[in-house]
Amino acid sequence: MTGTIQHRENFLANIAQQLGRSPITTLPRPTWQYQPQNRTLKDATRDELLEIFMKQCANIHTNIVISNCAKLSQDLQSVVDQYGGQSIISSRDERFQEFGLSELMTEKWPQSNIQYYEWNSQQPQKYPTCRKSQYRHYY
Repeated sequence: MTGTIQHRENFLANIAQQLGRSPITTLPRPTWQYQPQNRTLKDATRDELLEIFMKQCANIHTNIVISNCAKLSQDLQSVVDQYGGQSIISSRDERFQEFGLSELMTEKWPQSNIQYYEWNSQQPQKYPTCRKSQYRHYY
């Protein structure tokens, strides 16, 4: 459900006044004294990180496909086929072009009747179910 907030600033100012303070317009980001997330696995090699990732995928019952640039398009198509390949939503990302996936996504999938939708984070919206002309589709 989508909607608009009307008179938001007046509403928040009224609440702040009732609490006897001025309205908060911005929240300062906290400065944490300890930030262990920045040190966790920082010395791990790529192979060690991959091994940890694979173990985590097994823990959460998630399949992982290890590929290389030469086989990436073929391996991605295999995964799409395994899941029935009717429709796909992806983010808008330049790396798809860099890794040679653009032709697969924008040409081969539409030719195979696989609906491909590229989600744009700058204009977020729900997956299109109505007028196709509003969205960047590849059919």
